[in-house]
Amino acid sequence: MKITDSRPFIHKGNYDVIVVGGGVAGVAAAVAAGRHGAKTLLIEKTVMLGGLATVGLISWYEPLCDRCGQQMTGGIAEELLRVLIRDGFDSLPEDWKNKKKLKGNKGDYATLFSPTMGAISLDRFVLDSGAELLFDAHATFPVMKRGRCVGVIAETVEGRVYYEADAVVDATGDASVFHRAGAMTYLGDNYLSGVSHEIKYENAPKFIETNNVKHMRQWKVIGSNLYGSGHPADMPLLHCESAEDVTRYMIETRKMALEHVDEDRFSRDIATLPGMPQFRKIRRIEAEYVFTGEELNVKFPDAIGSCNDFRKKGM
Repeated sequence: MKITDSRPFIHKGNYDVIVVGGGVAGVAAAVAAGRHGAKTLLIEKTVMLGGLATVGLISWYEPLCDRCGQQMTGGIAEELLRVLIRDGFDSLPEDWKNKKKLKGNKGDYATLFSPTMGAISLDRFVLDSGAELLFDAHATFPVMKRGRCVGVIAETVEGRVYYEADAVVDATGDASVFHRAGAMTYLGDNYLSGVSHEIKYENAPKFIETNNVKHMRQWKVIGSNLYGSGHPADMPLLHCESAEDVTRYMIETRKMALEHVDEDRFSRDIATLPGMPQFRKIRRIEAEYVFTGEELNVKFPDAIGSCNDFRKKGM
């Protein structure tokens, strides 16, 4: 049976810039636009900012340095690191807290942070820029006019809403705006892995000794590592193409989390489960060039900056 949706749109407003997706990339885009005076709306399908870093519990801010003491990244990326630890714990080396120039690898410009406190701090960071927030709104379709995106349709509690925009930024993480606009995209392969946060009685002495709650909130990593070691031998690689894919992933990772809990049930707890799938490779646009991670000392004439590879020193 073919079903056609004939519900009327609820026109909600006009914006200079609409950012779809409230992860750290979307936050950065919205803040940049807001600070430049653009009327900006950030649309997020969950009810928290931060995406994989907060909702997804990957609460380690990767190094902004080359891991040999040289800072490589600044600007809003550096501001975000400071915002995420402003109201919660951190593991940032003292030299980087004071922004001293390091010689030799005396600690990475990286930090753990509280995903919950970090998400709260991101609200203020965005609103202080002048941008507006819209939570619990699933952007479902870009409105195209002569090959240009002129607005976004979203599903909210009040129905199907429409926001017009002069510019739309796809910060969804899975290129869903580009994909639904007809752009060429590519789906990545994923291993089965998951991170939850746990608390254990055995960590209490360290917490009491240091008065730092980071020692109580520990990562629990299960399944595969970055390179596939630990992926179930009889399981095909995973994709993030449908709700069924996401459902399977969430059920399997939660099942693994329970199987790996072996302490007395009164002495530990899984404090937080991820509120989103922790896929590493989802959908991306088919670009003119795709980085492989092997471009050591390769120069690009159209480069506008550089960044490090957190897996290696000096890159």
